[in-house]
Amino acid sequence: RGPTAHDQLYLCKTCSVRLKPVDVEHHRCPTCNTVYTDPVIVKAYLGIRHGEYLNDVAALAAAYQHSGNDAFAAKAKGILLQYADKYEQIESSEPRSTAAQGKMCYTTLMEAFAASHVFEAWHRIAASPVITAEERHHIEYDFLLNSATRLMRHGAEMNQRAEYFVCFGTAGLYCRQWAIAGEAIYGDQGFLSLFDDGFSDDGIGLEGGNYHRATVMSMCRFAEQLYDQGVNLYTPRFKRVFDASVMTTPRGVAEYCQASYEQAYRIYRNPDYLPTLRQLRKSFNAQSVLDGVPGIPDGPEALSATSVLDASGYLFLRRNTPAGHRCLAINFGMQWDRTELDRLHTHFFVDGKRIDRQIGRITYGSPFAGNMY
Repeated sequence: RGPTAHDQLYLCKTCSVRLKPVDVEHHRCPTCNTVYTDPVIVKAYLGIRHGEYLNDVAALAAAYQHSGNDAFAAKAKGILLQYADKYEQIESSEPRSTAAQGKMCYTTLMEAFAASHVFEAWHRIAASPVITAEERHHIEYDFLLNSATRLMRHGAEMNQRAEYFVCFGTAGLYCRQWAIAGEAIYGDQGFLSLFDDGFSDDGIGLEGGNYHRATVMSMCRFAEQLYDQGVNLYTPRFKRVFDASVMTTPRGVAEYCQASYEQAYRIYRNPDYLPTLRQLRKSFNAQSVLDGVPGIPDGPEALSATSVLDASGYLFLRRNTPAGHRCLAINFGMQWDRTELDRLHTHFFVDGKRIDRQIGRITYGSPFAGNMY
């Protein structure tokens, strides 16, 4: 069903807490028990439910891969066939640039979030004997490739572009449409073009902060999937992104995509990644077991050297002292994060924890956003 609405609208208007569905048309606040039948809330729920259905497909596909039980593949197939039957009939939310191609969710980006794992899930079940050739063709062409090519045509920058090429790239790969897979790597909306369009020369996303993080997370996921299929996207330009993501933290320990540094260290052998790997390996993780380099050398838990990123205008002054690790971070060029108009901030860290109270980013439509300027 559709069109959908933004999932952030699925809230009680009095308590501002997330609602619970009674059925498709009725939604209850768990705090005050108010039941809503508001069409906007129903539309918001539809987008959430589409994402949950596709998560169900991913879980069933994983269960089939690990058990070999065809019942899991049959259940996943049933969900996918319903989308293949009805996807084209779902109305898009509206013709805005960020929503024009979205059918299952309010915006095209949200559709990418919802669909991002379904293509790999399909790869896990596509060869199951419970799926006929006709059903396979119907699912691939009327749902998976239909959704993926909408994302490919959309056009976007930074994290949105990355989310899109993850979807249409893996769709092309797992549905054997090599031109689409190639477009996700080499095209003007693909992986390699993003280094020129979205990053400074020293590897920082041009929107900074959370948007650098979101972009890098998607790029790592795509690179890891393709590496498993024999395609190596770990270029020198990608190394700059891994380097910068370490150098722009107080202790020189990556704060996101830590597991991706197993593969990055295996390929690039940059010793600056070792504090991140030492932190990662304090707890069990599959990436270390499957892709980790055995016997990494002992060494410090944090970097002590100064990091200067001239192209971005970031400076991290670090020092190990008898009292612990100290860091002063200064931005004199780019903002730390999108929507910050002030280009000069200082952040003080003790043992990796920020101790100053200088204001940072206040997000989007907050009534307080003007106070930071």
